[in-house]
Amino acid sequence: MKNFCGKCGSKLDENTGLCPKCSGANGLKKKTFIIVAVIFAVILIGGLIIAFETHLFNKDDNKTVTENIVETQAEETQAQTESPTQAPTQEPTKAVKAEKFRDGKTYSSDVLQDYNGQVYYCSADSTEGVMGFNVFDYSVLGLGYKKLPIDVDGGVHAFLIYEDSVYYICDYNREVDPNYGVYDCGKLYRCDLLGNNRELIADDVTNLCFQMIKGELHYNTDNHTSGSYLGYHKTYNIDTKKINILSENESVGMFELGGVYRFESPQYMEFDGGYYYRDYYVESEPDEINGEPVNEYFMRKDMETGEVVRVGYSFSQVR
Repeated sequence: MKNFCGKCGSKLDENTGLCPKCSGANGLKKKTFIIVAVIFAVILIGGLIIAFETHLFNKDDNKTVTENIVETQAEETQAQTESPTQAPTQEPTKAVKAEKFRDGKTYSSDVLQDYNGQVYYCSADSTEGVMGFNVFDYSVLGLGYKKLPIDVDGGVHAFLIYEDSVYYICDYNREVDPNYGVYDCGKLYRCDLLGNNRELIADDVTNLCFQMIKGELHYNTDNHTSGSYLGYHKTYNIDTKKINILSENESVGMFELGGVYRFESPQYMEFDGGYYYRDYYVESEPDEINGEPVNEYFMRKDMETGEVVRVGYSFSQVR
């Protein structure tokens, strides 16, 4: 057995038989380098394998997504080809409003009216006019009656309130037509409760009595017939503002106002706790109030106390 290393000539270890120089630290370093090299090679190969598999997976996934997009676009194109694109249908807007419920009661023009708990009245500025105008002052009763806040020359001669609108006649005068003679004519207006937003309905009204029935205003206009209160019987629709002719020679109501002081009514009318009636001056010469001739009085007698108060006056040329 050799006792010396054949490479370097060093004496071999008696127990291991290895060269202390060739098989010592250098040998350990060599072995360590080999092990590290093997581990690094394994890691490198494993990383390459994982990277390659990931690339293949992503490639397949991207292909699937692309195919799905293409298929979806193809389906949409096919659907558009089979069924042309239409604008979304929409429920047509109803232009016609639901008809408002209105009772069939007849509302007549007057000089006094209770509307929603407030009593309104109208008055002419003087008695001078066709057949004598009515001049009223209900403030003497102390009952809170309110005069219509309508400022017109000559005052308001008749009115009615319906659905928060005031319909009234003013400028009622005697006209002379060279071809047809004398006739009476006034103007019919509509405004709100404050007297604003005035609107002319007719400028040739021949009757102070007009009526409202289910949103239709009935009134007379001139047709040059004998009898000042006769004429065309017309209707005015308060919703559409359309005017129709119902008759060519028919009176709407009576010539006198409809209600409190109507000639054809009983001797008195009951209204708001009082009896309202006309009283006549029977002397040959008319009375005089505020410098004006008077032969008719408008009176109120309280139902409880019996107190009599004059609330107006007029002058009738036919008396």
